Amino acid sequence: MPVAAHPGLVVSRSSQHVLVETPEGRVLRCTLRRRVPPVVCGDRVRWEPAGTGTGVVVAREPRRTVLVRPDHRGRPREVAANVDRLVLVSSPRGRGYPASDPLPDLELLDRYLVAAELSGIRPLVVLNKADLLDAAGRAAVAEAMATYRHLGYGTLLASARTGEGVEELARRLQEATAVVV
Repeated sequence: MPVAAHPGLVVSRSSQHVLVETPEGRVLRCTLRRRVPPVVCGDRVRWEPAGTGTGVVVAREPRRTVLVRPDHRGRPREVAANVDRLVLVSSPRGRGYPASDPLPDLELLDRYLVAAELSGIRPLVVLNKADLLDAAGRAAVAEAMATYRHLGYGTLLASARTGEGVEELARRLQEATAVVV
């Protein structure tokens, strides 16, 4: 008699092994059956018990979204599935840049925004380390972030050190599966 497959969520992937979280919150190490399509963090799977605390992934459920980025050779590589939000965390430039140029690497942010758009994932731009900005720096950052807001992207100025914006970030991530980059 075949064993019934159980639902689970992939929370980590390493070679042919994955960590699967059950609906009850238990995490177990599973191997992948060869005929199962590749899985990444965020994939919903079906698994069967294989021993104490272990299992075998026997199927991957359909995906809502998949985040893809190029590998070191430029080929597309799936990195996460079923993601609702892509949180793009950046910070003001550090030492070596003039205080009058506090903006993060906007080109890098733009590349991630393109990846989010292509993947159908809502991005949120978070500029951390706001506590390092003076009034002129805050004005420059506000102007740059206004461009992203005008394009329909969420933005947030935050500081992990002082707590500024942290509650707002938590509110925006409620009921969402997010990837932080």
